[in-house]
Amino acid sequence: MANICSEELCKAREAQNISLDDLTAATRISKIFLKAIDDGNFSLLPQIYIRAFIRDYAREVGLNPDEVIKKFEQVTLPPEVEAQKKVNLPPVKVRLPRRKGASQSMVLTVAAFFLISALVFAILFFSSERKTDIKEIPFQTVIEEQENPLTIKKDSLKLIGPELPKSDSTMDYAQTDSLGLVATATESAWISVVMDEKTKKEILLLPNKSAQWKALKSFKITVGNAGSTIFKLNEKVVGALGKRGAVVRDYVLTKNSLKDRR
Repeated sequence: MANICSEELCKAREAQNISLDDLTAATRISKIFLKAIDDGNFSLLPQIYIRAFIRDYAREVGLNPDEVIKKFEQVTLPPEVEAQKKVNLPPVKVRLPRRKGASQSMVLTVAAFFLISALVFAILFFSSERKTDIKEIPFQTVIEEQENPLTIKKDSLKLIGPELPKSDSTMDYAQTDSLGLVATATESAWISVVMDEKTKKEILLLPNKSAQWKALKSFKITVGNAGSTIFKLNEKVVGALGKRGAVVRDYVLTKNSLKDRR
């Protein structure tokens, strides 16, 4: 269900006749993420980029990013933890036949026994409630199920292990104009790569994982948490494209980038 933050963003966008496709082209943010913001479904967004995405959205539709962020935080921050409620047990009335010689201490002892028994039962009853198991769907699985870009090639992205691929077995640079790009993340990082200005691929790269792409002439890279991602172009280290936590947009690597690093 949309909240006041997402409703304000959506109304501002519609008032200016800006489609989600137009907003995607302007911000380089996936249409799936923009739709999730419109719907108030913030759990679908990468947690470390939520505020950056909202700021870019607000800026493009003419709203004050700081004010929109404040409204977002007012709605999404968890409320104060309520004080633990005490279990009020109904008073137990014990009627004992008055026998000759029965002392008042005996009556109190029996009453205390019933009170303690009732309290123990209540504690055991409430503590035995089972919590519902919540199945977590990997974020990347959600993206793959919902997004079906027509221009993405099946072999344009290969996830590999925590170590960088070896140059003698993983990539073939037989063509003089072919380029190979490898990214390795030390922290979670969202990466968008456009190959030869035609084919686009987006991925959420997990810590200590690598990904690789091939192109003939150029790569255009957008990366979130830029300082946590190391890039290599044809096995030559390019390094991080920005600082940790920063978003770098449309960083271009070509054959000339290799000449500059010789």
